[in-house]
Amino acid sequence: MKRIVFIFQILIIISTNFVISDSSSELLNRLKNVGNFSADFTNKIIDKNSKVIYCSSGKLWFKGLKSLQLYTEHPKRSLLTFEEDIIRFYDFNNNQIIVTSYEDFYVGSIIREIKSKKTCFLKRHLIQQSKDQFFLLKKRKKSSENFCSIEIQKNGRILSLQVTDNNNKLILYNFKNLSNEVKDVNDNKYRFVPDINTIIDDQRRK
Repeated sequence: MKRIVFIFQILIIISTNFVISDSSSELLNRLKNVGNFSADFTNKIIDKNSKVIYCSSGKLWFKGLKSLQLYTEHPKRSLLTFEEDIIRFYDFNNNQIIVTSYEDFYVGSIIREIKSKKTCFLKRHLIQQSKDQFFLLKKRKKSSENFCSIEIQKNGRILSLQVTDNNNKLILYNFKNLSNEVKDVNDNKYRFVPDINTIIDDQRRK
């Protein structure tokens, strides 16, 4: 992943001349242009000491703001699926599926609001733009996600995502080999059929 450590990212924020005005509407317009695509991804988690504590890679299938599958090939096989309002995490090693909902995820709540054409999530953030990079800072101090950024082109192509938490861990995703071909993002990629003996742990709020 083509990202530097957390400290360097903060230096970028401080030193860059951001375009503040209209950043929120520009981000929303770009997000609305997100269509169907597939991509290879790399993921890193960097701790507060700038040490990489986790690396993974795999394949992403994205169908607008409706469905998503994230297949991790290395270091351990797993499958994360977003279908409508349901999130499933399939652990191949333990043959187990954990089921939860968008409401339990920060990014999920944003996607929900975009789908319903609401913009209140933008009002909850201080949004700054530098070219194709948008930085989102939550205005509410008590939050598990202190910082988020998305690199997205005008045509809706998402190139990278990053989030930091209260422990200053930086979670980075980079995407490459993006394809909008129908054969690469057909509906079969989003149909999730577990094995017969799979253990299902449903953790959705009752």
